[in-house]
Amino acid sequence: VAAWEPRLYTLNDLDSWLDLSAAKDRRKRLPAYGLGRNCNLFEQLSQWSYKAIRQGWPGYDQWHAACLQRALMYNAGFPCPLDHQEVGHIAKSVAR
Repeated sequence: VAAWEPRLYTLNDLDSWLDLSAAKDRRKRLPAYGLGRNCNLFEQLSQWSYKAIRQGWPGYDQWHAACLQRALMYNAGFPCPLDHQEVGHIAKSVAR
């Protein structure tokens, strides 16, 4: 069915007709592996590190610090976060 309008429409006019809630968050969702928080954290951090390492890092210390910071951020999203020492070990493992 075609309906002709006397005025031009904008993208804002179109978005009122669409459900855009699914299109707003395009981040890839990783499955919960069911093996535990440390396995999930390791997988999330590994996926991030594959892309992040390509940006170039001046040295291992800076790279390890970036991995630790990202791991702490992911860990904060768990309903019951891991302790800091466990997160540090996972970050060190991924940074290698």
